[in-house]
Amino acid sequence: MIPRNTIILTVALLSAMSACLPGCQRSDAPPKPAGSSETTETTSTPEPGDRVIALALSGLHCQACADTISRRLGKLDGVREARASFDAKTAWVTVEAGGPAIQQLIAAVEDAGYKASPAVNAAPATSRPTTAPSA
Repeated sequence: MIPRNTIILTVALLSAMSACLPGCQRSDAPPKPAGSSETTETTSTPEPGDRVIALALSGLHCQACADTISRRLGKLDGVREARASFDAKTAWVTVEAGGPAIQQLIAAVEDAGYKASPAVNAAPATSRPTTAPSA
């Protein structure tokens, strides 16, 4: 039998997590429809000269945190597409030629209350395998 105090403490902790961090929209984020993607995306057609910059993210506690980062990055001039994934702890940003430098992207993430750094070997979300490779 679980002591009654344990259950009360668990409920109190869960209700205290309605917002993860400053900038987290978890408490007022609309529920995701069943089968929705793990990434938040804005879609656009890539143009010649566009480049994709991957950022390693930290400080995220839920997909709403990633949604906040996607929206913040997507508002920058010269950003064609911004996708962030809570599961991968990565953001992929398609930047137009002459668009923002990686330092500006990192600053935008930090302004939203999270941490970012250049990601190494981060494949875009659309090219990650959806099933395990067969042996």
